[in-house]
Amino acid sequence: MWWVLWRTWRWWNGDDVGCNAQIIMKDIKRKWDLLTKERREALIKEIITYFKTEKDQEIGVLVAEDYLDFFLQALGKDIYNKAIDDSKTTIKQNFENIEIDLDLLIDK
Repeated sequence: MWWVLWRTWRWWNGDDVGCNAQIIMKDIKRKWDLLTKERREALIKEIITYFKTEKDQEIGVLVAEDYLDFFLQALGKDIYNKAIDDSKTTIKQNFENIEIDLDLLIDK
């Protein structure tokens, strides 16, 4: 028992010698979480404000984080795929414009 307490104390004080697992949960990046820390905090505040003004409900930061994580996980893949499709469309249009410009440069 004393060994666990000693290792916990060392981990808590930032001493990583002999500590195998120094993972802090808030620093773990989920694959759907591509937001900066500042943007994430701003969205959490917006969620709290939305519930307060639109739903007349007071929610805390943890609940707002859960909502944000849920929607990022549920919609992240769809938003990503839509962005890829939009990028492909834009690149195709630009390529067609370049092709037309090059055809105009052909010396006949």
